[in-house]
Amino acid sequence: MIPVIKVEVDNRKLGYSKKEINALTESGYIFLAKKWHSDSLKKHFTAAGAREYKYPARTAKYNKRKQKKYGHQEPLRFSGELMRRASLVRDITGNSKGSKVKMKDLPKHTFMYWVSAGGPKKYEELVEVSQREEVTMKNDLEKYMADSLNKSVRSKFISVTRGGGGGAVAIS
Repeated sequence: MIPVIKVEVDNRKLGYSKKEINALTESGYIFLAKKWHSDSLKKHFTAAGAREYKYPARTAKYNKRKQKKYGHQEPLRFSGELMRRASLVRDITGNSKGSKVKMKDLPKHTFMYWVSAGGPKKYEELVEVSQREEVTMKNDLEKYMADSLNKSVRSKFISVTRGGGGGAVAIS
């Protein structure tokens, strides 16, 4: 699940124009996307990450084959190619509505899954955000915007909430 984080700023109380607030919101979303890529992405390739993001269990046959061939049973990792490519960022873009991380040349198999065989949805697992991370992202964005505005009382003027219609940090 990719969180939708909505930012609402009462720019009249702050004395900034809507254009200035939009520029600040855009830089905040880009900040979140970079932070997700540098901090959270690595956890997806660990056993602790698999528990946190609630990945479905792989078959015993698959785990045995992976252990024999590569000597590990880490999630989302067979040969390590997905992990290597996902760590390379091609582009991070944003606007006042959200941001997007484009990872460089993800392997084709990342987007394939076999529903009939109960295969994992690897791409969905790769971009999953836990509830704990969602709260951290919300707090980081609020702090980033407050620090950028140089205000000590941030909660009166800026509200960052989870909502369906606001901006989003999207990963692709």
